[in-house]
Amino acid sequence: MGAPAQIFDQMSLVAIEISVWGGERQSQLKDLGEERHISGDLPPEKVAKSFSKKVIDTKHLRPFRRFRNQAHEACMAVGTQLKDRSGIYAIPDAEVDDLILRLEEIEKEYKEELQRFLANYPSYVNEWVAANAEWGEWIRKSTLSHSEVKKRFSYGFFITGFAPDKRDDGRMAEKAEELGNTLIKEIAQVAEASWERTLRGRDEAGIRVLGPMKRMRRKLAACRFLNPVADQGIQQIDELLGKMPKSGTIAGSLYQDLTVLTLRFAKGDLAIPGHAAGDIDQALEEIAGEEVIEELEAESETGNGEAANTAPAPQPETAEKPDYSGFLF
Repeated sequence: MGAPAQIFDQMSLVAIEISVWGGERQSQLKDLGEERHISGDLPPEKVAKSFSKKVIDTKHLRPFRRFRNQAHEACMAVGTQLKDRSGIYAIPDAEVDDLILRLEEIEKEYKEELQRFLANYPSYVNEWVAANAEWGEWIRKSTLSHSEVKKRFSYGFFITGFAPDKRDDGRMAEKAEELGNTLIKEIAQVAEASWERTLRGRDEAGIRVLGPMKRMRRKLAACRFLNPVADQGIQQIDELLGKMPKSGTIAGSLYQDLTVLTLRFAKGDLAIPGHAAGDIDQALEEIAGEEVIEELEAESETGNGEAANTAPAPQPETAEKPDYSGFLF
């Protein structure tokens, strides 16, 4: 790995600052009224929990969460995060201009959606009150004004350079090494998500399944100066993609090669292996563990992987927090 000064001279810091209102307002049980408070007649969880009550159906906030995730994903695609979920990224200078354009595109969409949301806010409140008529008066008491709601949304980002100074006591060297290790961990997260969401339980797929490999290659190419093993990872991805069809189905030994490389990357192993890339049995034994081996053996006993072909791919659960592995496709 290069000296810290050489590394940080090639990078900028990008901080994402995006707020999305949760559609809720703090409340107390006494807000229910004396009679209901005493009787313990409490609203259902969809209306209130943890001392907060919803004043609209939160489905109307999904676009803003999507925009927030897209901004973080844009940074993760070409850089590495300084600390998990910190929202601060180290981005190669060569990628900054394109990243700014992407973040500005998302900002435009965010602000346009915010205008639509604010215009429809009164109807969203009425809709929620009507859907929960028993608690309608209690809900309406907590509605926020148009201006109060607007304050709870924001979209911003800023960019600055690293600035090591003469008082540095070696911590910049530690941070440089940390960034190199973080790059490998983030690649591993994408590979693990790819295995769980698109590869596991199957023995063939369409070419769209190559999306994660292409995204990992882009990230490794952008940040290759952070860790020398990145070049080995790029080489292996290029060799794999070079063998793949341009359309149709990926199956047989090609699907096995994709599975092996994905599993190895999921374990943070980007180095060129000593054994053949297509040796799926050895790779599974070394990397995936007994659980995956037993699962694949069970599938093979059903008859040439018939069950694997017909079973739907596992779907990720909806998460409130940003999913930074979202640049799978």
